[in-house]
Amino acid sequence: MRYWKTPSSLLAAISITISCTLSALWLLAGTVMAETMVETMAGTMAETGAQTTLKPYQALYSIKVRGFSADMEQTLSKNNQQQWQLSSYASVLFADIKESATFSEVNNQITPLSYNYANQLSSKKNSQLVFNPEQQTVFDGLHSQKDLPLPKNSYDRLSFQAQLYLDVINSADFTEKTYHLVDRNELKTYQVSKLAEETIATPLGTFNALKLKQSRSEGDGYTLIWLAKDWDYFLLRIERITEDKKGYQLNLKSAIVDGKRLTAKE
Repeated sequence: MRYWKTPSSLLAAISITISCTLSALWLLAGTVMAETMVETMAGTMAETGAQTTLKPYQALYSIKVRGFSADMEQTLSKNNQQQWQLSSYASVLFADIKESATFSEVNNQITPLSYNYANQLSSKKNSQLVFNPEQQTVFDGLHSQKDLPLPKNSYDRLSFQAQLYLDVINSADFTEKTYHLVDRNELKTYQVSKLAEETIATPLGTFNALKLKQSRSEGDGYTLIWLAKDWDYFLLRIERITEDKKGYQLNLKSAIVDGKRLTAKE
């Protein structure tokens, strides 16, 4: 198990950073970090003409906050029920921070089913969400007193990440979209908009990237997101910008997508 000798005063900041990174797409916490490529599903899905752009992957990211660093692992895979599971893991000192979501996907539309967040450094932020797609509600077993009604385009912090990938890769010209994000027993609204296309350097190398901005009208900052254009918009970087300058940065270190190792420009 990895560990870092980090001053205790920074542990909470690092743990919050990891959580935010997962949602921002992924933020707020993304990474969201779901890789996608177009393919036709086998079996019943293929017979109905449905398609998916999701692909299984394993990725390693570095997180930098206030001069300190940690690593975060993330995987996307299918479980025995043929549902997608997106999971993230990090270790700070001897404490584990885990986040996972289960969701289904039909015709590039994500339906969240469950979400769990467990942080040994800050248990108050733990969450256990159970979604009811038929009733369009969600319940947090650790914080809720009653079901929370959900509008269209509502997700947990990880299924949101997957849906954003699908929207970007399947749009001829993605410009802007609104998403609702369940944060324990609250619902928050975010706007994600396209800013530019540029070349960026990461620990893995240089990539052509699509740059996005994620923000809230009530928020005190915003998040920048870079996706690899030549690798079906795989997540390369997340940078949180805040007025108090307590932001952070996440960068891709390595990734294997559908059995293929992701490589930089030559």
